[in-house]
Amino acid sequence: MTSETDRIGSALHRRINRSVQLLVEGVRIDCLNGDKYKTGKLAPDGSPDPSIFSTEGDPVGIQVGTAIATLVRKAGHVPAGEVGFRHLWGQGKRAELLETAETGAGGLYQSIKPVLPLGLPFAPTAMSNGWFDWPALSDLFPISFPGVQTKRDSFLVDIDLGRLRARIADYFDPDVSHPLPGWPEGDTAGAATALARSAARGRELARLLDPDKSVTGVTQGTLRPEIAAIAVPATVNGRNMAGDDFALTAGWGHFGQGDAVMPGQGRIVERSYTPGERVSMGDTASVLGSITFDIHLNRRAWWCNVPTAVWRYKLGGYQVLKKWLSYREHDILARPLRPEEVQHFTETARRIAAILMTVSFVPG
Repeated sequence: MTSETDRIGSALHRRINRSVQLLVEGVRIDCLNGDKYKTGKLAPDGSPDPSIFSTEGDPVGIQVGTAIATLVRKAGHVPAGEVGFRHLWGQGKRAELLETAETGAGGLYQSIKPVLPLGLPFAPTAMSNGWFDWPALSDLFPISFPGVQTKRDSFLVDIDLGRLRARIADYFDPDVSHPLPGWPEGDTAGAATALARSAARGRELARLLDPDKSVTGVTQGTLRPEIAAIAVPATVNGRNMAGDDFALTAGWGHFGQGDAVMPGQGRIVERSYTPGERVSMGDTASVLGSITFDIHLNRRAWWCNVPTAVWRYKLGGYQVLKKWLSYREHDILARPLRPEEVQHFTETARRIAAILMTVSFVPG
């Protein structure tokens, strides 16, 4: 088993180490070092200590140190009480490892007895004689919880509850027109109002990003005019979609090697907003773009008015709407879209538009 050197001596892995001890009767650790962070890739004598993965073609290798654990289990085994450990350093460690691969364990390895209070480390550990006389953190702090991590501890943390309450109350008091002693550096009058406004925008974004939550004005209720005009299902005859209109056959995706789905070009019609769309969209065109697209399912049906910024919106490096379409091409899905899937595309486009409008807002 190959691992990072940090893991064999870390108390964070005590459960794993204990399980290994119980399941096997022999543990041998070949610590190959070569760690950029712990030793600077230097051996104790100051000579170079490269990564075991360094080669002539790639002298850098990897940054973290490496260790190899050999685990031995036999029929009727007893739990391993000790661990065999050795260090290998320098540019010749690969050759040394190979030369001793068939050598018996005796004499090669230092015997280590993992100690539970130290987290059962599988590596040599140095400590003072009175180490275990010191109280553990769990004794000093029987109850603990993560603190406020805002880099504003001097403002949000206080040993006097009354003083803290007064400070927070002053911060949110609209009648306080100037910074008070102890306020976060850089905050000015009106900062609390801006903070509340920012928090509201954060909650709005969280709802927009959760497809399982309806958003009033965007996916349910009376839609905002600029939202209702986006990604409207349409057909050549002006009627509601029916029958073959639901077949996604515009070439949005196809199978590649190993049944991997590859994106296609699809059919997109680029155009300007219609007069009616321009009225509905209002000033949002400055955010969503002055050009829009009609995104076709096939020759008969399409989603009308998907603005440039909405169509090109990416998450994780992928164009969200185009990626969704690529997996729903008729030849891949082996069926036409369902009405609720057509509506899902519409609602996703509208959510993206609302997200873009929300994040573009800058308090005056």
